[in-house]
Amino acid sequence: MKKVLEKHSNNFKIFNEFPSYTDPNVLISGVNIDNCWVFKSKAKPLKIKFIVSQSRQNDFVKQNLYEVMYKNGDDVRQDMFFLKMIELISEILDYKEYATTYKVVAFSQNDGMLEIVP
Repeated sequence: MKKVLEKHSNNFKIFNEFPSYTDPNVLISGVNIDNCWVFKSKAKPLKIKFIVSQSRQNDFVKQNLYEVMYKNGDDVRQDMFFLKMIELISEILDYKEYATTYKVVAFSQNDGMLEIVP
């Protein structure tokens, strides 16, 4: 995976910075290639660490790095629905401090990106 990222790393330098797909408050300026890998599971999702140039109101940005998981072959729309239900119930019952949710973006019915909770 590192070889593929290194080969295409110049493509990330076209833009000075761009908003993250999962959170537009996080501005991405590159990829930390040395800390990206493939999870050892059947679906083989990718863990990608983005270099952050600026972040507003996101507790998941640590040491100017923002971690996401890219899943292919999985319908993450179910994750999106479930997390919205948890947010709604937490808001109704005033349990916001007990429920940590993460952001999910479905690109299609077969792939998507999830924010990783540190």
